[in-house]
Amino acid sequence: MAGLWAALAACPAFAQSNAATCGAGDVAAVAAIATSGVAGGDAAAVSADLMVAQTCKPWPNDPAIGLAAIAFAGDAQTSPGERDLELRMAMLDAASGKVLAFYAQDMGEDAAFELAADSLRLDTARYDLAKG
Repeated sequence: MAGLWAALAACPAFAQSNAATCGAGDVAAVAAIATSGVAGGDAAAVSADLMVAQTCKPWPNDPAIGLAAIAFAGDAQTSPGERDLELRMAMLDAASGKVLAFYAQDMGEDAAFELAADSLRLDTARYDLAKG
């Protein structure tokens, strides 16, 4: 049983082996997005200084596109474990840093969930969902 727990604990490391930090320009571009059509309402531009966690990596199908997952806190005063967060995912033009596609989702921390600075990963592996 201990071996199973050890294997499960190691699984997240395979999704993205290196800590893939986003460049300052990518963080700024994702923070600046203010668009409609976002889950839970409209997104508003946020300060890049409110970034809590981040990860970026090239899209394996097209290295000219970068992928980013960045979480921002609602304010700078709230303690970790009690923050209202917004997780933003974006596809970026790798050359210009322009946001090509964007999605945002609100997340709240509580006694059971606190987002650590190094906890976001992007899994871009190919999965066959059906034959063919």
